[in-house]
Parts: sequence; C-alpha cells; structure tokens
Amino acid sequence: MMWKPTRRAALLGAASALLPCATWARAGGVHWAVNRAGWPSGAPKRAWLLHGPEGAPAPDGLRILAAGSGLPVGVPDGLVETTDPLTGSSVLRVELSGLTEPGDYVLAAGPSLSPPFTIGDGVYRRTVRLLLRSFYLDRCGVALNDGETNLFHRPCHLEDAALEDAAGTVVDLSGGWHLGSDYGKSTGAIAQALFGLVAFADLFPGEAEAIDLVLPETADLAASVDGEIRHGVDYLLKAVDSHGEVRGGVASAAEGAIPAPQDDDAVRAIRSEGVETAYVTGAALAAAAARLERIDAARAQACADAARRILAARPDLVETSPRPGETARVQMIAEMALAGIEGIPPGALAMHIGAAPTDDRLAGGGLALTLLRLVRRDAATGTVTEAGTLAQAKLEAAGRDLEPFASFFLGPDAASNAHERATGLGIVLAGAASLSGNPALRATAQGTADHLLGVNRFAEAFVTGLASETDAFLPIAHGTAIGLGLPLPGAMMGSTGRMHEDWFVDEATGLATFRQITRPPMTAPSLAGNVSLAILLTLLDDGVAVAAGKSEADPPPGPTAAEAAEAAEAAEAAANEGDAQASEAEAAPPPASAH
Repeated sequence: MMWKPTRRAALLGAASALLPCATWARAGGVHWAVNRAGWPSGAPKRAWLLHGPEGAPAPDGLRILAAGSGLPVGVPDGLVETTDPLTGSSVLRVELSGLTEPGDYVLAAGPSLSPPFTIGDGVYRRTVRLLLRSFYLDRCGVALNDGETNLFHRPCHLEDAALEDAAGTVVDLSGGWHLGSDYGKSTGAIAQALFGLVAFADLFPGEAEAIDLVLPETADLAASVDGEIRHGVDYLLKAVDSHGEVRGGVASAAEGAIPAPQDDDAVRAIRSEGVETAYVTGAALAAAAARLERIDAARAQACADAARRILAARPDLVETSPRPGETARVQMIAEMALAGIEGIPPGALAMHIGAAPTDDRLAGGGLALTLLRLVRRDAATGTVTEAGTLAQAKLEAAGRDLEPFASFFLGPDAASNAHERATGLGIVLAGAASLSGNPALRATAQGTADHLLGVNRFAEAFVTGLASETDAFLPIAHGTAIGLGLPLPGAMMGSTGRMHEDWFVDEATGLATFRQITRPPMTAPSLAGNVSLAILLTLLDDGVAVAAGKSEADPPPGPTAAEAAEAAEAAEAAANEGDAQASEAEAAPPPASAH
C-alpha cells in the first residue's frame, strides 16, 4: 500500500502522526484526556487531567474556551482529585455535563490546552463514517485508489492460498479485509465484522442510507454499506468448503520485513482457527443472506447455501443446549432462525436464547446485537415471540449485571487491552437503556465510548483520523521493531502495552517520539471493534429506540393499507356530512332582525 501525502501532511511530517501527540496536550507536565469526537448535548461528560508523577497540586484557573476565538465561556461543573494507581500520577476528573450549548471547545489549565472537542446533536456521525469507511481502505485483493485519503495500491495478495492436500489442491482465499498492519487475515474477524455491518444496516436503516462511504461499486445501492457487505460476503463464501468446514484465514509474513500489499506475491498459508470461527461465520452468512435478498438474490442464495452446509456439518447443535460461554453458537442458531435457514426445529431458537449468559461473556462477541435484532423484529412486526421476549429480558438483566463492571471504564485505570470488550459492554448497556429507559445504564455506556475515544491514560485506546489527516497513521510493533504503519483513518486501536510510559511529546519540536523501552507496545486495529463502535456511537448519538425498530433518522412509518382505507372512508363521510350541513343552511330562512 502506498500513500500520496498532501502538502499539509508532508509539512507536519510522519513523526507527528502518532496518536499520543494528537490525543493528549502536554505543557508543564500536564496531560489532557478528552473524548476527541465530543459528546451529545445531553450526555454526561467528563475528561481527565493528569499532571505530574510527583502528585503536584492541581493547576489553577481551569476554564472552558471557545475553540475558534479562545474566549472563555465557562468553568467545569466540578473537579474530583484522585491518583492513577499504575503511575502514581495525580489525576483530576473534570466534570463537564453542564456544558450543553452546541459548539467546539477546548479546556485550559494554565498554559495547557486540551485537544478540541464538539458538543451537539449528531456529533458522532463523522466518526461513524470514518469507522465504516475504514473497511474499504483495508480491503484485500482489490486495487485501491482513494481520492479522500490518497491511499492507493495495485490488487494485492492475489496468491493467497494453500496446498490443502497431497494432490496440491489450491484454495483461493483472496479478498476480505486485512487484519491489522501486518496484512494477515482472520476468517473469524472478517465474519464478526461482516455481521456487524449487517447489524448496523438493519438496526439503523435511516443512518445507513444517509452515510455515503463513496465506494466505487455502490452507485446503484440505497445504502453504500451494502457494497462493503458484499465484499465481505465474497471472502466468506470462499472460506466455507463443500463439507461445511471453515478455513481459518491467511497468516502474515512469518519473520522479517512485511512487504507492501501489492509486492507480496507469496502463497500464504491457511491459519488455524477454532470452532467458534465456524459459528460466527454461519451467523454472518445467515444475516447477510437476509440482508441481500432484496438487492442481490444470487449472493443471498449463496450465503444461505453456505450457512446450511455449516449447520449440516454440526447436526447436534440444534438439539442440545449450548454450554456456558458458547455465545457464538447461540448467535449462529438465532441468526439462522431469523433468516429462515432450514434445519432449525421449533423450540431450538428459544432454547438457545434462554441459555445466553447475562455476564461479561455477552459483551465478547456479536450475540448482544443478535438479541437487539430479535427485539427489533418483534417490534417491527407487532408480534410477541418467546425468543424476542427472552432476548429483551436477557439484555435488561445483562445491563443491570454489567453496569458496575463497565463503570471500570469511567476511571483512569481502565485496562488498555479491553478495547473490543468495551464496545461490547457499551452496546449491551446502551441497548438495555433503550429498552428500560434507565439513565444510569446510558451514562455508563457513554463512559465506555469515552474511554475508546480518548478518555484514557495515554493513547491506550483511540480512533485514528479524528484530529487531522496525519494522526491517521497506525503506530505498530512487529517483533522488536517499532515504527509507523500506513495512514488508515477510522481504525479503532487498543494497546496491550503501557504506552503512557513509552511515548512522550518533545516540547521543543512538538513531535511525538518514544523512549528506550524493554518491550514494545502492541497496538492492534480491530475489524470487529470498528463496526461495534459505530453501532455504540449511533445508539448514543441519536437515542435509537431499538424496541420500536427505528432510529431518529428514519422517516415516520406510513399507514397500513387497512388504516389508509379506513381514513379515506372517514374523510369521505366527513365531507358528505359537511355538504349536508351546508345544504340545510342554504334552505333555512334568514334569522329575525334584532331591531
């Protein structure tokens, strides 16, 4: 992959593209952590201010400034001082919930200014588009020449295959999306991402149609996200063999420098993945079959056939209750039932939904989205099914059970390697809040989104491309080498290292660099996390009423045929009655004069 830098990016230089520089402002030992995408006007809002390993006193004069003019517009609602348990640094929690006026702002503490942030309705729409569009930029097996980002490469990894048996059978596994900056591919991750794209389009049809991802093949589609769904489908159809077994993906380069995508013509080996990959792939193909039925019948049929093969290879799944933790299995059976895939006997769906957990395992995959889809189906069709009722009860119970656990993300010591789990927790909480109306659940869901968008210690979780075109680079570690990956705006990142100790901003140059360290930080973009975060932010941004099967972006539903006929009859009767009254008035004698 190659990048044609714009003049602005070339002047700033690649080093300044590291996210610690973009996510934190540093002056006099002070670090700000704010939600870089901003907050909806009515959302709870909090930022963090870390200021010195010696536990220095809080700086005086904390103010809220208008980002454009720099004029003060207010002060924070309150300050709570604590200590970062990992670094010993003094930490201030800055409460901002009283800031509701739409606009762009920065926080000031002495000479230190926070990164800018936005308050207002629809504040996450740009971030959601970045997250969804990152899939196009991460495509494998196709040529890329993107005018928005200046990313381009020739068709890449066209030789992705493996020798499957002694006869030398070649398996084509080209396509899909790259997994991280090493350009490997995981069928499980691709399936999770595909399912998330389908769930986004189905849960928020108005939003899906309003977001133009500017994809080359989607001019004929009402929702351009369907173009990305078709790209993911084409890979999964190759990954499922004729016996219903699912190939695990393609390994990246084993050692040494990783070649650029268009320069890698090696036959890369199939990687091994567990049975959960088969379950997630079955769920994704079933959901895609239902989604594409009205716009791409051939692909929809191929998806349904592949899902049937996966199920036929595991006939005992529908007759036995899932074991604890088999959330992907529950998801697959539920999605196949929703799509009308043959082979799901009566009662199997309710049995599986009844076995779904309500603890943090529900946040580890796509099952929470399946539960939301079941609830939405009942609401949209005006029916009450056993599976839908169980799904709503599971979500509401999970919200109550997980709210204390998810509160962990409201503090500065949230685990940095939990970025994918945080999106799942947020979806559970936001979904439960939409069903129950519990504001505490929604507030905690907002806290998980804040963590992922910058309210953490030091770039431990972030989304590339929110601040500028140069912070879209991926800081990566491969082996023992640390460097910059390629610019990929809209990638949700999380660190399993301790980046707050590893990165610093050179105050003389304003550029981010790194210290000599004993182990590299491992930052990994997340395919499934990207679309999960897009779903979470849409739930938080528009207050989607999932139980009603609509979002605020959707037009109000029109009357049914029966309702329209009834309304026409009533209007005709009213008109006839009005005509009769008018005739009577004309025939009546004039009233007697008062004089």
